[in-house]
Amino acid sequence: MYVYSNYGSFYRASKQATEVIIDAYHEKYGLEYTLLRYGSLYGPRAQNWNGIRYFVSQIVNNGRLDYGGNGNEIREYIHVSDAAKLSVDILKQKHANCAITITGQQLMRVSDLFSILFEITGQKANVVYYGENELTNHYGNTPYRYTPKTAKKIVPQEFVDLGQGLLDLVEEAYQELSSSDS
Repeated sequence: MYVYSNYGSFYRASKQATEVIIDAYHEKYGLEYTLLRYGSLYGPRAQNWNGIRYFVSQIVNNGRLDYGGNGNEIREYIHVSDAAKLSVDILKQKHANCAITITGQQLMRVSDLFSILFEITGQKANVVYYGENELTNHYGNTPYRYTPKTAKKIVPQEFVDLGQGLLDLVEEAYQELSSSDS
């Protein structure tokens, strides 16, 4: 989603530049393409820098969460298995030379996600918010600032329930904690 934003520094700039290069290559050589823009991905085996995995890890390992925002930020989380299915679906000809945004079905405030995670882990909510000054590289409610190529948006009709996906991540974090203690 950072392709839409003025936030994200080099990450954003690389996404915007890549889309411009791909579109120019299409204009010059006629090679078809489909641009994929993902919402906030989460799921098993995510890297440690993945947002939700990082939150879960902090809660499970430390019993608290430090967050560089105010909690009012809004995201559209999508499970990796749902994103993978939609990524295959977009290979159809009707999506040729288009940009496709792939997100989850619902908007969620980050502070609400934290409440759910603490409830799933059975812990009392303990979040330290560092305020908007820490959001220099992230957007708050919407990434829409920059005007890239217009995108269609698709969302899964059947999808992994956010609560179930979060529960799976919490269980994975506890298993990793147990194996590191052994």
